[in-house]
Amino acid sequence: MARRDAIPLPRSWSEHFKSAFIHTISLAAAAFTAASARTATGRSSLARLQSRLDRANHEIALLKEEMRVKDAARVAVGCQELK
Repeated sequence: MARRDAIPLPRSWSEHFKSAFIHTISLAAAAFTAASARTATGRSSLARLQSRLDRANHEIALLKEEMRVKDAARVAVGCQELK
């Protein structure tokens, strides 16, 4: 049984390849986080401002996704928006 938050991967891929793929994505995310942290604490004020902007844009994207999920759940159970 697949988890709800599972990443849909082609069924033709071997389990070893699927595992390697997921580990690669995780490693890339960790590397991006480390690079972002270095930028955020760097001496360049432009780099710090860009880092803050990137974090704000990421937060906005997360909030939009949260709203999309909540709206989809509301539709699935038949609730209507309050006006």
